[in-house]
Amino acid sequence: MEILWILLLAGLTAPVIAILKTLTDIRDQQQAEKEVEKRLIELFERDNKLRKKLEAIVRGLATAPFPHERLAEAHKIINDALRGLDKQSRKAILDALYQPSERGRINYISKLVSGASEKHLAATPGR
Repeated sequence: MEILWILLLAGLTAPVIAILKTLTDIRDQQQAEKEVEKRLIELFERDNKLRKKLEAIVRGLATAPFPHERLAEAHKIINDALRGLDKQSRKAILDALYQPSERGRINYISKLVSGASEKHLAATPGR
């Protein structure tokens, strides 16, 4: 009878642990994205042309077909923003940035750039 209780508890515990792991991963991903947005904003503050360039790339990526070199250019700029990010956060961002789905990569780049751009413009007086 004890074995049945142990198996029952193990069967109930495993899904709870999996859910907690998933929630932790989501939280970590969101924190990493906030940090990347912050770093992109810092890049934009140093070079406003970079913000405009990234926005233009994102607009260009939204229309298919698009040149793959523009996607590579956006990857490079975002990778520059990842410098100094802790290993776990960097991995989370890179996994999303280089996901198998091309549409998913484009949407993720758009999400990062749009978020950073909106926050940068909101924090910049007179714009």
